[in-house]
Amino acid sequence: MSIRNGDMSPADKSYVANVIAAQTGISQPDAEKRVTDAIANTKEAAAKAEQTGRETADMARKASASFALATFIAMLIGALAASYVATLGGRARDKVDA
Repeated sequence: MSIRNGDMSPADKSYVANVIAAQTGISQPDAEKRVTDAIANTKEAAAKAEQTGRETADMARKASASFALATFIAMLIGALAASYVATLGGRARDKVDA
């Protein structure tokens, strides 16, 4: 829980280092260094993942904005074409009726 909150408390670091030292047979300072290095690596990986997530979200936002603009332009062109053809059809109808 202490890592989730941002950093590991000194008591938790000491406990984990004691467990590592007891199970691996390395000295207490080496175990503490491993714990500190692991925490630093985890924070770095989390920061990279957050940055990648932000970049991906930004690319998706830009892509959706471009798609929306292209859709609007296509619909506008379609509406103008339909209006023009309807005008031509109305004129042709009026000439036949007259």
